[in-house]
Amino acid sequence: MWRAVTIVALTSGLLVLIALAGRSLLNTFKPERNQIESKSAPSIDSIREAGDLIVLRVPVTDLREVSVSGYLGGQSALLLIRGVVEVGVDLRDAKYRRLDDGTCVAKLELPQPRVVAAYIDHETSSVHSITRHGTWFMAMGDAAARRLIDEGFQGAQAELNRFRLDANLIERAQGYTERLLGRQFDSVGWRLVVEWK
Repeated sequence: MWRAVTIVALTSGLLVLIALAGRSLLNTFKPERNQIESKSAPSIDSIREAGDLIVLRVPVTDLREVSVSGYLGGQSALLLIRGVVEVGVDLRDAKYRRLDDGTCVAKLELPQPRVVAAYIDHETSSVHSITRHGTWFMAMGDAAARRLIDEGFQGAQAELNRFRLDANLIERAQGYTERLLGRQFDSVGWRLVVEWK
């Protein structure tokens, strides 16, 4: 009898421990209340707040020759121009085309990637050489060389401002944008499909 009571007590104690451990495990794997409620897609306002999403920085290099001449001779400068073109997508124009709560799929319309900024990197650009002919240097001095170099860099910046994206850069920018935004949607349990206008 003593043995039966001991076995029943041990079995009851073991069952209580298993029940407590099971409850603890269930609470560990049970999603929190706010995780269940966050099953909605990111709001369009939160997407638009990002403004221009820069997805590519394209390095550009050019060797540019500028020259000036007159009655007293002339001079020319060879400039090594290095710059950066930033490619991005304006998320302020994003629009939801469809939100399917059942399948958690969001269809988002975005404008095509575009050049957001283009600038010369003056730290890495340099004057390769300056050549003079005639009596230019004696008549005009170093100030003319500095003006020539400044004009060369201004012309390079104007040309850089007219940079056009080719199909390869557009495709790369679209891919990066889809992956970056896709991660944001994945984090809340949604799948993103992008339509490009």
